[in-house]
Amino acid sequence: MKLAAILNTRPLSESSRTIDTFHKYGFETLSFPCIEITSVNNLKQCHSLINNIPQNTIIVFTSIQAVIHAFEIVPEWKISEDCIVITVGSKTAEELKKHIHNEIRVPKLQNSDGVIKILEDLKSLKSITLISAENGRQKIQKYAIRNNIKLSQINVYQRQLPTNNQDFDELTHGSDFYVLATSIITLKNLKILLDKKQWNDLKSKLIVSASSRIEDFAHEMGLLNTLNTNSANPKYMAKALLKFISGPK
Repeated sequence: MKLAAILNTRPLSESSRTIDTFHKYGFETLSFPCIEITSVNNLKQCHSLINNIPQNTIIVFTSIQAVIHAFEIVPEWKISEDCIVITVGSKTAEELKKHIHNEIRVPKLQNSDGVIKILEDLKSLKSITLISAENGRQKIQKYAIRNNIKLSQINVYQRQLPTNNQDFDELTHGSDFYVLATSIITLKNLKILLDKKQWNDLKSKLIVSASSRIEDFAHEMGLLNTLNTNSANPKYMAKALLKFISGPK
């Protein structure tokens, strides 16, 4: 069976792993990055915040980029054994294992809902520290507020609109494709990068979403044809998509 292509909207820094994974499952890929990852401007402040994380907090790394940039800011960071460490995704855990020997908890659902499930099972939960980028993870933030848990968020990288991109019509000409949506910012930037006709044409495409929150946002934008894979891990997204298109019509 000939599979449609994937419009790979991920940043260039994460593009190769996504491409390799989807190729493994028989998909072609069209690279159209909608996010550029850059360092934050307040490196000294981030350095201080990381060094002053409480020794008995729960530390949640929200992405591979969160791990990479945190340890670029503080290469000597030693996470206390008294901390509980959670990663949003197995690939994030793999990256984190390069830097620490602590036990790392990975939720079965590799998104905010999965993290919350772990938090619900923890006793005497007093504080959470998110290692993240600005925006996103509102579910975890709301969970902390609702349960009177002290929440700190250290934004160690930032996401912005790419400065350069390919010609969308030239890239997708003659291709049937699915759209990868791993964040709300992806969809916001995608709409900015496309003209009105291109965006309207996109409404007939399947949006492969990494979470229910991203799927809901896609619906708000008029992108109603969606598949929620409950993970931003390319392997799980590819397997879920393959199962979806191979299933009964």
